[in-house]
Amino acid sequence: MSILDNRPGLAKQVGDVAEVAGYLWQKGWAERNGGNITVNITEHVDDAIKAMPAIAPKTPIGLTLPNLKGCYFYCKGTNRRMRDLARWPMQNGSVIRICDDCAHYEIIADEPVKPTSELPSHLAVHNYLIDKGSTYKASVHTHPIELVAMSHNPEFLKKDVLSNILWSMIPETKAFCPRGLGIVPYMLPSSNELAEATIKAIDDDYDVVMWEKHGVFSVADDVLEAFDMIDVLTKSADIYMDARAMGFIPDGMSETQMKEMTAAPPPPKNQNTMIKNSQPGPPPWGGAPVCVIHSYRMMNFACSQPPTLTTYTPLARCPTLSEMPDSPALMVSVIACEPLAATTATARLASATLPSVISTGTEPSVTVGRTLSPMTFSATF
Repeated sequence: MSILDNRPGLAKQVGDVAEVAGYLWQKGWAERNGGNITVNITEHVDDAIKAMPAIAPKTPIGLTLPNLKGCYFYCKGTNRRMRDLARWPMQNGSVIRICDDCAHYEIIADEPVKPTSELPSHLAVHNYLIDKGSTYKASVHTHPIELVAMSHNPEFLKKDVLSNILWSMIPETKAFCPRGLGIVPYMLPSSNELAEATIKAIDDDYDVVMWEKHGVFSVADDVLEAFDMIDVLTKSADIYMDARAMGFIPDGMSETQMKEMTAAPPPPKNQNTMIKNSQPGPPPWGGAPVCVIHSYRMMNFACSQPPTLTTYTPLARCPTLSEMPDSPALMVSVIACEPLAATTATARLASATLPSVISTGTEPSVTVGRTLSPMTFSATF
């Protein structure tokens, strides 16, 4: 049994984390066990979860965080790889509860996976966000190669120098990251001093903060939005470095052009691609998760609703194929799961038909209803 069972809201939160973990690994930003993700899941906690006993001893946070009393978080595990979290989020991360003294936490599900060593930094930021009345629930720390490289230039560490360079490279950066990139001078990773400096940078109205010669820390309403901001900033850094590699300094957009982007309506928030079964009843593979790659989006889905309903919500998301498709395609591959063993799930999937509708938003874009091969199914559209 998993804490995610029959809790679609909570399952989606963990699924989003797994999806982002896969992106971080694929981009080369998560070497070995590098990077961390922490999400405040308190709004998805029910009375049954509140009654769950701890499965590991209480652990001191190292700080007293009064705004986190009674809060619950999903956290990446210490020494756990993002590539593994993407495939098995509840074996490489855990759900923790902040104790009433606001100075300790306890693990309640699914396994006693000790959270990241940077947990105090992440929790201190969440404590600050709650104090300020922020809606932000997610924090992501990762090591984007191009941004870290640029942080080795002292000139770029001056206030808003790097923000203006990145904004000017491509219009989307100003649109999606209007607050720019804050700078925190190098400090010992996992230290309370780094947490305090990060909070000060966020308090200066930044959503994304560069830790000099280390990585980037991002906060947002959800983990996908936190990732997206880092992704957009890194694209701008890549454009800048490519131009320099070609032997010239890029002109960038003018101040007038960037002001036009600032005045433009904000872009829409991320919308996940959903899978809905077009026929009533349980999915033909018996509720076992499958890995879906749709237009370069990696998702695992499982039936988490009663059989009488037709909606299937994300359980976890991960890349499992060695290569991404060259054209938009739906790719399905079985992964090991409970209660079905991998071999059983494969056998069921081999003889099944997947009558599903792929939709982005409210309107379906393609209907799939073909027999699946033993491990892989592809439908290009």
